[in-house]
Amino acid sequence: MKKIVILCGCIAVVLLLGFADGVMQKKRMTEETMQTKRDTADPEAESGGGERTAAVTDGADNGDFRTNPATDGADDGDFRRNPATDDSTDDGDFRRNSATDGSDAGEDIRVLIKTAGFAGEYHEEIAVSSASGFSVSGESGVWQVQGGETRIFTAQSEVFGSDGVLYLEAENGQFEIHGLQRARPSETYEGRLEIRRMEEGLLLINELSLERYLCGVVPSEMPSSYPEEALKAQAVCARTYAAKRMREESASAFFADVDDSVSYQVYNNQEHSQAADNAVAATAGRVLAEADGLIDALYYSTSCGLDLHMDLSGETVFAAFLQTDGTRAYEAGEPWYRWQTEISLADLPGVLALTVQERQESGVIEKLEVTYENGGSAVVEGEYEIRKYLAGAAGAVTLQDGEIFTEMELLPSAFCILQPQYREGDLTGYRVLGGGYGHGNGMSQNGAKHMAEEGLDYQEILHNYYEDAELLSLSEE
Repeated sequence: MKKIVILCGCIAVVLLLGFADGVMQKKRMTEETMQTKRDTADPEAESGGGERTAAVTDGADNGDFRTNPATDGADDGDFRRNPATDDSTDDGDFRRNSATDGSDAGEDIRVLIKTAGFAGEYHEEIAVSSASGFSVSGESGVWQVQGGETRIFTAQSEVFGSDGVLYLEAENGQFEIHGLQRARPSETYEGRLEIRRMEEGLLLINELSLERYLCGVVPSEMPSSYPEEALKAQAVCARTYAAKRMREESASAFFADVDDSVSYQVYNNQEHSQAADNAVAATAGRVLAEADGLIDALYYSTSCGLDLHMDLSGETVFAAFLQTDGTRAYEAGEPWYRWQTEISLADLPGVLALTVQERQESGVIEKLEVTYENGGSAVVEGEYEIRKYLAGAAGAVTLQDGEIFTEMELLPSAFCILQPQYREGDLTGYRVLGGGYGHGNGMSQNGAKHMAEEGLDYQEILHNYYEDAELLSLSEE
């Protein structure tokens, strides 16, 4: 099996709010990129989706499914009894063939396509069509579906063999997957599709070359209107992130490398663009690595003016940093650069006080102590959990340009300070002053945008955020 190796040769602001945060580890991200996120694509965005056609009923003879069946000259009726099989079925290797589109990106990436609105992994039904027509192969045979016809697969479809796996290939390499309710109006997916019948429902996997996958990620994670060099930096980050997840087999429980949501990187949520395609092509195969391999090239929307050379772990130091002008920061003019909200203890029943117990050197809150009226206490750990906990008691969030956001599922970031508020000597809550949007790890996408506008190229942008990493080539072993 081919492996990826390194050769030593070589998120419109509102849109970003959902995109970039989505790159955090799957167990921590169900929100963003932000909220779609990585935060979905845009907290205010409307989802699109295809119009569903009538389901095909798979009768005992499958007569209404087999359109122009492929025959092999054998006495097998209207399907092939011995279709091309996936020789990995028995050994647990769920990959089929490596890249077949001429790409030098190495092994194809397998993307789990989540259900409507990114709600879950298991589909009740999957509706597919292709303008060119497509084949369906499985243990039970091979069928041809005419161009423009939609087929709906359910767990009860008798086209499944005992292994419960179907492979779909379109003549033009493009499918329409209907009803996914993504932000873009188009429902087109490139590459191959794989449907797996599980006890919980159907898994849908899109397999395609890494480079073509990136053409669906970059415009979904960064506005295509951003400068060329910023888009190139985004492409390198996205490629590095994906390649690392492929090596880690992080989504192998779903027979995939990644999924298409903010749990990994948002894929095919926005329309492809020439600008994004150009950025992917211009950086083809380029990744970020250190001595021990690929880095975790995380990214997010907007920083609070982070200085990698400052220790902001002290409460007084960080408070002073956050409340200074900070006009030297690239993102100083961005609406989310500074924000504020109020937290009422009345919305945290039984809570007596909140105390920042620990910050990372970057200034982000790592541990928040919660003291209860009964004398007990608890610690909320991790920036994501802290943002989620505090948002439950927070009011509207006001940005530095005066725009107001309400009912946020997460605080914009955990780069914040809590200023106690009293009434008649009693603690009633906190004024929260914060900066930035996202988890704060890796590259700030708005920072990259402004750097590019000031003339920095993508290598310089990447070095600013990942100063210990080298830009290398990705190839096969």
